Amino acid sequence: MVTTAKEKWNMEIPQQYLDVLSRINRIEFNGFILYGVDQYLLEHKMKQPVYGLLEFNHIWHENEKQREYLFLGESNISWYVYQYKNQCYMELDQPSGREIYRFRNFYEMFDKVLSEAIKG
Repeated sequence: MVTTAKEKWNMEIPQQYLDVLSRINRIEFNGFILYGVDQYLLEHKMKQPVYGLLEFNHIWHENEKQREYLFLGESNISWYVYQYKNQCYMELDQPSGREIYRFRNFYEMFDKVLSEAIKG
């Protein structure tokens, strides 16, 4: 996946995100989705569908303005992204793309998302 992202968009996948994926390959809970490794890159077929990082970035990058981000996940009202230019994690309004919040690191963003998903 790392090689494919580099080849397709000349983008590096942040290590903190990869560290989480090495333990869990996606989350879909209570309206929140953390993109995982795309199905075609996995050795074993998953029983449930995987919202693949590469697949969804391909979709979101059809809008040229959104190419400055690596989309890591989404909720009913937000996208969770990594912005390369400023090397930061952000929550963006969906569909306007307006910045809602800027996080210090991936784990802060991940913690907020999981907390909100659990609250429901």
